Amino acid sequence: MKKEDLYIEDLLGQIERVDTPPFLFTRIEAKIDAEAQPIHSQWSMALVAMGVLTIMLNIFVVLNSNDTDLENSNASSIAMSLDINPSYQLYND
Repeated sequence: MKKEDLYIEDLLGQIERVDTPPFLFTRIEAKIDAEAQPIHSQWSMALVAMGVLTIMLNIFVVLNSNDTDLENSNASSIAMSLDINPSYQLYND
């Protein structure tokens, strides 16, 4: 393991510094700024409103659903007419 470490250190020691072209950093920053497009506040507010409405709708559906709704559904009535047990239990106890 020590021979490999010495070999790697030797290789890294041979690397010399490279002179960068003038104004390279400012060119890179200019390209980054040109590519970055800010999100408009109207779009962000619309996304937040959609998220809040979706969460409120989910809460409303969960709070207003009953087990009797599941028993009276069309799929349950068809299953009962075919003598199929409409149970949502995954495993037998």
